[in-house]
Amino acid sequence: MIFSLFKRKTAKLPKGYQELISPDAMNIVSTLKEAGFETYLVGGCVRDILLKRPSKDFDIATSAGPEQVKKLLHRSQIIGRRFKIVVARRRLKPSSDLKRELFPVFHDRPPIEEFQITTFRSKPAWDEEAQKMNENVYGSAKEDAYRRDFTINALFMDPTNSKVVDYVGGSKDIEARLLRVIGDPRERFKEDSIRILRALRFAKRNDLKLESDTKKALLEQMTYLRDAKKERIREEILKIWREGVQAETFQEMKTLGLWKHLSPLYARNFETHKEDFKKLLSVGKAVSKTPWNNPRLAAPFFFLMAPDFFLGGSKKGKSHIDELIAKLNVSKKEYEDMQAIRENIQRLGNDRTKGARFFRKHPRSYEIISQSMYVLKILGDAGDKHCSKLWKKWERPWVVYKNECATLFGKPRGGHPRRRTRKRRPPR
Repeated sequence: MIFSLFKRKTAKLPKGYQELISPDAMNIVSTLKEAGFETYLVGGCVRDILLKRPSKDFDIATSAGPEQVKKLLHRSQIIGRRFKIVVARRRLKPSSDLKRELFPVFHDRPPIEEFQITTFRSKPAWDEEAQKMNENVYGSAKEDAYRRDFTINALFMDPTNSKVVDYVGGSKDIEARLLRVIGDPRERFKEDSIRILRALRFAKRNDLKLESDTKKALLEQMTYLRDAKKERIREEILKIWREGVQAETFQEMKTLGLWKHLSPLYARNFETHKEDFKKLLSVGKAVSKTPWNNPRLAAPFFFLMAPDFFLGGSKKGKSHIDELIAKLNVSKKEYEDMQAIRENIQRLGNDRTKGARFFRKHPRSYEIISQSMYVLKILGDAGDKHCSKLWKKWERPWVVYKNECATLFGKPRGGHPRRRTRKRRPPR
């Protein structure tokens, strides 16, 4: 009996797993443990380690309260109203060879990595004084595990002693390549419909199969996506683009009929213009080979909003584009950047300037030029003959201009990286 219980709550770590863990995350766990608090890495980072994959986000769960965590960790602050979270910020080492990257991101300051530290959660309780549910109810690690969405995301790991704690059978589901909801899947999807998009993303990203009850509940509760918050839908769609599973996830969304719950006109356009959806899938495959790591988001939104419309300037499908822009909460600045991308690509086709001089005299900033060249390359890789021809012509000048910016290792403010702005005279 003891042996079976021990087997259920542990998982075997792969060899060399320490290399997959951020040193800063390790230091945060060690600091909280040395202060006498039970502390683990939790969630997607543990899942990725068991799958032998690098992870970008390292979340931490602890028995320490938010105020206690803040006192122990430097450069940390408490955020959140519904549920308090401590965010610790640590500097990342900048890339030593930006010239090797085709579309590098330049920073005025070293990039920052954020670590979210949460106190073990329990079931929310009703607050009589405030007359609302109190989410800041703390409990044990086991209670916290059962509050999470999927079994593969409810694994705890102590990197200081190579121990993995599994209360919900997540390690077994990883071995069986299954994605399973914790608790009643119908209730869990109903209380948070964004979990439907998360389920499809996790399944495609980690090559997992939806467990039978989970899939049935997903199909039954899809209608609740119509009332989901725009910000959260936007976040999930962008994560699909960043994680390189666009083609697989979008195809599954179409097969299940999920698009009509996000944007009915967008889904109807796919039915009437099937070639548009094929182009979207081919673009998704090209993006998975050359991912976009820039925090500016006009490029992925450009791909979603029908490239033919932006490149050609026609009014085909204008209504469904407007609906999707509203559903994904695209800002005015992002929409203007998408229009600028279209104009830049048209200018590349008409301009006869040779070499990187075209980019130096360009009135737009480096970020817009970089996004335009990225879109040009992706559309070319996706099979667009015109864009492929333009990319072959402008690839070398772009690399020259990009390397000029890389030597300065700064964020260019104007068209040319060496252009200096005149200093203002102090007032008399």
